Amino acid sequence: MSCDKAQRHDELMNHMAREKAKWVEEGDSDEDTTDGILNQAIEAAIAQGKGWKDGEKEAYMARICDDDNIPALFATSQEDLENSGIADAFSSLVYEGESPTSLMLSFKKKGNDSFVCGTKNKAKNVQYYRDAINRYYEAIAWAKKIIAFDSPDDFPPESERKSDDPLYTKGQLNEVISSLYANAAMAHLQLRNWGYARDNSLTALEYNDKNIKSWYRLAKAYKELGDWEACGGAIHHGLEAANGGAGSDELKRLERTLDSRIRTAKLQKQKRERARAERVSNVKKVWKWCNENCIQLGRVPLVASVTDEEENDANSEVQENRWHHHHPHTVSNLKSVLTIF
Repeated sequence: MSCDKAQRHDELMNHMAREKAKWVEEGDSDEDTTDGILNQAIEAAIAQGKGWKDGEKEAYMARICDDDNIPALFATSQEDLENSGIADAFSSLVYEGESPTSLMLSFKKKGNDSFVCGTKNKAKNVQYYRDAINRYYEAIAWAKKIIAFDSPDDFPPESERKSDDPLYTKGQLNEVISSLYANAAMAHLQLRNWGYARDNSLTALEYNDKNIKSWYRLAKAYKELGDWEACGGAIHHGLEAANGGAGSDELKRLERTLDSRIRTAKLQKQKRERARAERVSNVKKVWKWCNENCIQLGRVPLVASVTDEEENDANSEVQENRWHHHHPHTVSNLKSVLTIF
């Protein structure tokens, strides 16, 4: 340490020692003096040449004095750790000089490599698939930090680009993120994590509903979960998206394999819908008959949601529609009336 720096360090330490002695002499106080002490420490540091840019000190003080701010050391959940900013800080240090695009591509490749290793090592492949999932998730996190453009026309000229990283439009980036979620779903299927495979496939389709692989993996996840109706729906939407192109054959094979179960689920759904339509029809008949014969049915608890304006409305359609929400009450209270029809 140079003489000048050593002298400035000693001056700072002496100043803080004097301040501490002053606080001790003042004795205990019910008032929380933490903010004041911290402010004085910062002012002393500034006096020694550790300056702040405009607004930095105020922003720092606001953050550390915020009751909702939890230092990383005391974080009790993943959300608290993310809010502390420590994860981003470490990422910046570890990957200094790397762009989000290059990191996304790197983690995607690592995920693909881990998945391939899992397929080649049948006996001990669990860890490979877990590694693949984690790599895909890291790639997704970096992909979400990439700045996308509205169209290729908005790409900066090559002379102004800082790297050779590919550029993406918003639509292209969504397709990339969709493929990463689809890859994670594929690895989850290998680990028999049916719920995660379903969720990742659904997320992939939120980014790109033309992702045929995601429809196929979603159908497989629903199959393993025993949700045959949803499985049939995923196959149907996948075939529509494929429109006879790539991926259609796999979906058709899956549909043929599960045809009887999907058909049974559809028939059960139709049966439920017919039964409900019949109940609605009977309730409407009762209501019309009572209305024509000036019979007041009275209120049931759930009718409290009807406003006075609606209550006085002579429009029969408005009055009729309110019964839509009270089938159980209406049917149970008016069984005797139903017998006349």
